[in-house]
Amino acid sequence: MNLAARLAHANLMYRRPDLYDHLADGGDLIAVVEQLTIGAGLGSVLDLGCGTGRHLAALQDAYGCDGSGVDIQPDLIEYGQAVHPGLDLRVGDMRSARLGRQFDLVLCLGNSLAYQLTDEDLCAAVETLGVHAAPGGFLLIATMLRPPLGTGSIELTNDLVTAEVEVESSWNLINRIATTRRVWRHRDGSQDEDIMLRRVTPIGELTEVITGAGFADVTTIGGSNTYVVARR
Repeated sequence: MNLAARLAHANLMYRRPDLYDHLADGGDLIAVVEQLTIGAGLGSVLDLGCGTGRHLAALQDAYGCDGSGVDIQPDLIEYGQAVHPGLDLRVGDMRSARLGRQFDLVLCLGNSLAYQLTDEDLCAAVETLGVHAAPGGFLLIATMLRPPLGTGSIELTNDLVTAEVEVESSWNLINRIATTRRVWRHRDGSQDEDIMLRRVTPIGELTEVITGAGFADVTTIGGSNTYVVARR
């Protein structure tokens, strides 16, 4: 099973691109971009691990910028191309993708960087971020800086899904891999189960990797979500 298939197997929202597009949390992304004081002058954005392109579409709507995205999962890209036709969305591996151009803002949000489980994969992915950031451009990352622990449940009711979702997470301190088991109990009696493996990268370690890829002024900002910001 290749990486794209493994990710889809591990997460219902990757098997249901419509659900991903509806539920993927962009948090306070627009507000954070405003804090970077580049909103009005934002000409181009690249999102590595873009999923359906939902976050790119929000930025394009807000600023009229050129939006490009790369994701390893073809079903998410195909859906995104249909519902966000103004974006340039491509299937590719963020560890090795090279688009041949640079961008004012490079994004890596959600679980994208956390799925790079080894040091080698993490460094390769961040190197790709650096290659595509224009001089003076910004990097914006949202990833797992601390382990998710414990259990919980939420009720989801919308046009796409009605389910109780139970979540249980644990963390292996030695390999720094968090394992999250998520069970979707649907109203019709059916059930889906996700088991996600994600790397926890503390801010100090991530800062070293980011600066090694040519970025500077690494800091964190944000409100409901924490973003790691750097400048090329």
